[in-house]
Amino acid sequence: TKLSVRVMYRFGQNEPCALTLPGCSEFCPLDEFTKLTADVIPENIEKECALEQERCTCVKVIDYKPEGCYKEQRPKRKRIFTKTFGVVKSSDSKNPDVEKIFKECKELAENEGYEMFAIQKTNRCVTSADGKAVDFAKYGTSKHCIEDDHGHGVGKNNKANFVYTS
Repeated sequence: TKLSVRVMYRFGQNEPCALTLPGCSEFCPLDEFTKLTADVIPENIEKECALEQERCTCVKVIDYKPEGCYKEQRPKRKRIFTKTFGVVKSSDSKNPDVEKIFKECKELAENEGYEMFAIQKTNRCVTSADGKAVDFAKYGTSKHCIEDDHGHGVGKNNKANFVYTS
């Protein structure tokens, strides 16, 4: 069996249409396709992408894992998360959009390169003084969080943190 490649292009909601490479038919034999596209397919993807990243203002995407709901202390000097780095606007504290709040805090945390963050008071994005990992469980678990079907959550008040780690 001889393998072939068919390139399809779709713009918006329009039906896809076949693209034909110059020097080939709509169903281009794989070996011919490889020859025709050799000048645009990277040989060393890591090397070529590294060159591109030097010119790029890319943000490293961090995969934050939900750890759960943990207690926070009231006196500031004893708090685990002392730095507020964002407040998600238009958040209903009684029925918060947990996924929206998580995504906004996550994006802010990624931009800053924080290793961990938490959400408290339903819409406040907080982290440790330097954004590094800390013992978030030292005061124990809390029942004062709201969790969604995706496993993401928010603390209901300033004594509860829903924690995420990288």
